Order: sequence, then C-alpha cells, then structure tokens
Amino acid sequence: MLKGIGIILVGVSAFVGPSTANAQTGDQLVIVHMYSDASHSTEVGEIVPYCTANGIEYRLTGTYTNFQVEEPVDQGIGCFIG
Repeated sequence: MLKGIGIILVGVSAFVGPSTANAQTGDQLVIVHMYSDASHSTEVGEIVPYCTANGIEYRLTGTYTNFQVEEPVDQGIGCFIG
C-alpha cells in the first residue's frame, strides 16, 4: 500500500512526491494500475517508481482513478542512496 505520498495533479499528468519506500529499507515497491471502472478491463493510467538522486519517487502517467490494482515490483530496482 502506498503511504505518505502526496499527489499534485497537473492537467492530465501528475508528479507523486518522494516516498519512503526504497531497496535499502526493505519497503515493498509497487506499481499502481488505474482503471476506467470497477471491471478493470481498461487501464487508463499507472503510478510507477523510478530512481532519482533523492531515492525512489513515484510518477503518475495517464489518468488517476479510484479503480486501482497494486502490483509488487522487484526490489532490484537499483537505487541505493547511502
């Protein structure tokens, strides 16, 4: 589950601020798939983790909806911020 993440919506895209999840802490990284409705048949967006100089951050591509499915990500994402 995504915890402590702020979402700033800008037009059709958004940036999701820094998360506490990273490969060093052992927190589970996830990709969150957004669907157009409860049938989950049409994906309209997703929130994905990526590496920055500050560690792991999440970015929304597409459209944010309340119809979501989380998919665990391999911890070998390669971000080790010491």
